[in-house]
Amino acid sequence: MEVFSFLDKSFESYKEKKTGGLFPSSVDFSDKEKTEEARIKRLKRIQDDYWSFDKEYFPPAFYQDTYSKPNVMQKYIAAVSDIPGIHIIFGSRKKGKSPTGRKVLIHKILTGKVKFPLVFSEDLLTAANILSDIYLLIRFNPRIQHDFKPEFIVANNDQLQVSFIQANGERGMCFVQDFSYRRSARGMTTLFARPDFILGDDIETLDSSFTPESVELRRQKISEAYSSCTDKTSFLIFANDFSTKSMLHLLRKLKEENLLASHFSIAVFEAWSAKKRAIKIGEQTFTIPKGALWPDRYPAATEKELRAMLKPADDADWQGNFQQNPVPPEGIYFKREFYQEWNSLPKDLKAIIYTDPNLSKKGKGDTTAITGLGYSPETDKYYIAGAVCKSFADSNELLFALLKLREKRQYLGLGFDGHVSQESSWTQHVKNFSRIHQFAFPIIEYKNYHVNDLAKNLQLVYNEGRLLFPPGFSLSEEGERYLTQFFAFKGTKQGGVDDAPDSGICALEFLHERKLVKGNSQEVRVVKDYY
Repeated sequence: MEVFSFLDKSFESYKEKKTGGLFPSSVDFSDKEKTEEARIKRLKRIQDDYWSFDKEYFPPAFYQDTYSKPNVMQKYIAAVSDIPGIHIIFGSRKKGKSPTGRKVLIHKILTGKVKFPLVFSEDLLTAANILSDIYLLIRFNPRIQHDFKPEFIVANNDQLQVSFIQANGERGMCFVQDFSYRRSARGMTTLFARPDFILGDDIETLDSSFTPESVELRRQKISEAYSSCTDKTSFLIFANDFSTKSMLHLLRKLKEENLLASHFSIAVFEAWSAKKRAIKIGEQTFTIPKGALWPDRYPAATEKELRAMLKPADDADWQGNFQQNPVPPEGIYFKREFYQEWNSLPKDLKAIIYTDPNLSKKGKGDTTAITGLGYSPETDKYYIAGAVCKSFADSNELLFALLKLREKRQYLGLGFDGHVSQESSWTQHVKNFSRIHQFAFPIIEYKNYHVNDLAKNLQLVYNEGRLLFPPGFSLSEEGERYLTQFFAFKGTKQGGVDDAPDSGICALEFLHERKLVKGNSQEVRVVKDYY
């Protein structure tokens, strides 16, 4: 008896509505291929070979002119599905993660490799849609129908129960269950069996809560689900690295720092790779090509061409969902499209340094930004001669960073953001620093600028292409931190992630205040006063 709580009464009508004719009858086996001898050979051939299964039961004709040869990420997915552990695959959108995962699970179901697999998503509705896809891919595929003769005992929003003919001629049985963060996998069993495979997709989205508590709860749910499985379970998680606050990004960082348990593996597949690289899992090595990840589907010669084909909403969408390099959404003031770098600094450059020396909450990952900004009357452009964006443990570390920046070239002023109490505190820090290190520290000028009132000034200069950054700045670790904050600036306080734009905005004001800009160059003076 079949029970379909999510299907229309007419299976054919539902098939047409859901698949749009994905499985035309014309791709059924030929009469020659339908012989029992041919069927037995196929079943034996595909038993331990997913790609033979894919070729036999999902041939190119099934895709109706949208077929492309498998890319390296799809091959990696098939490989890790046989390796015990939690496998997080960060992969570009539109590169076949989800369809490959569903077909891999179907192969395991129909060959009897799994008895009780689970599908997992952030919410049960999405998980139920995965169940629906699996049902459709089996129920309306004429080749699978012929060779495996599947019979669905139950098919609803919560589970599938399907029986099928195996290569040995006996009927096998498989139970597929869905779960989410609200439905625990703990204690799930069927006929004394524990879960033996998990397919996770859309387990975090832009609508997810990214509070530390929510992120930690999701991490615990994943560990709980895996601990409820057999020792040989492979847990596949498909993801896009779209936010630095997400649970999956946290796991990625922990893995990079060798702080994650050994049963986790993490692989990253960008839509466009700047260079060829290799990923090794077990005894297998997968080579990611330089250029497009899926050239057979998207034959782009440059990253710009690929972006035009994939049509991301904006640069943040491209960086996160396609390049697996999460950045904040575009801000209001500074767009990436106007970013430029200088090749060399003009000889007539007059520059200053500005920073907000706030050292609070650095243990929480906050940063302090230092900007060395100059102006050239000859070119009528502004140059960031040097910049720092990092967390400082104490005042001495910050003061050393300022001195290191000043070693590279002459600066005609040093500005600190500060009110009365902050000025008093830093004055004492500097005096102690100078006494201990026997060094005369440059005079600091304390300012109390209103950033939001001044932001338009830097925006105008930047949009005109007159603000230039150091060569290779965007590719450096420090530059990436600086620019991530710079591009995300919205003109209001962003909870500790606006140090870089604040520093740049105030540096421009300080530069003008010191009369170092065109028309006032005759008033330039070198500050030689020291503590």
